Amino acid sequence: MASEVAEEAADRDVFGGVDSHADTVHVAVISDNGGHSADAEFATAAGYVAALAFLNTRG
Repeated sequence: MASEVAEEAADRDVFGGVDSHADTVHVAVISDNGGHSADAEFATAAGYVAALAFLNTRG
């Protein structure tokens, strides 16, 4: 099932959005047709590195 999702995502553009707060960063990824792809929240300075890795693995 995961490979089917990956193949579908490979044909689409994705967009990432970041909402930063004092202690956290929330990252969301949507497809070019506006569908929700993924989202996650990260905390601490190490969270910025994790947020970038999260975005990189989703397109």
